[in-house]
Amino acid sequence: MAWDVASLKDYFEAILAEKDKALQAALVAVKEESRKTEVSAEKRFDLLNELRQGVATKEQLTALEKEIAALTERLTRGEGQKQGSEVTVGKIIAIVGISITVLGFVMGIVVMAANGKLG
Repeated sequence: MAWDVASLKDYFEAILAEKDKALQAALVAVKEESRKTEVSAEKRFDLLNELRQGVATKEQLTALEKEIAALTERLTRGEGQKQGSEVTVGKIIAIVGISITVLGFVMGIVVMAANGKLG
């Protein structure tokens, strides 16, 4: 085959068209993979935030347990009788309220996990 300017031009345009199609297909694939990666990363960050909240909840529960132990010890010693009793009863009521709230939060996470809404 004899090459002239017109045939070379047609040949290179055909090659460029093929390369352009391949490039477009690659870009579509990269965009789709990028979207999937973003969704996956978002799920991981959501789970990480839930774990962080769980750690805070554990720390709160530990603090509550220490407070309850200290108050129980004070009650056992009869410390401050009436005045101490009033303060202690108020603290116990507050601790019970907080404990119920934390328990509700933990139960909510358990229910969400059981329903498959955590990941």
